[in-house]
Amino acid sequence: GCPPSVHPVVMQLHSEQGRNISFRCRVSGVPEAYVTWWQNNRIISNGTELVHPWESQLYKVSESITDEASKISELFIFDIRSEDAGVYYCRGNNAAGWARANFTITVVKRYEK
Repeated sequence: GCPPSVHPVVMQLHSEQGRNISFRCRVSGVPEAYVTWWQNNRIISNGTELVHPWESQLYKVSESITDEASKISELFIFDIRSEDAGVYYCRGNNAAGWARANFTITVVKRYEK
């Protein structure tokens, strides 16, 4: 087998409160890697399934297969709040090992005119 690789490795995102944002990672590995999303070391989803169903108004995860050994997993955050700031990561796991991509999110107050 071949341990997963996850791209991008590190990413910074900046958002205003109340926006919808998304970020994606490409995960490849043999056997196919299983993807989980985490926020500040708290698991959000197993594959595309949210761990806490009531969080479906906050998050959504979608996966698409790009080629035989690679998939794109995308995490959507709806109506982002300041408490959503922090470090999110996408982790790819298979029998040969694991890898992760970190996304650091900063949320700023919406500019009032």
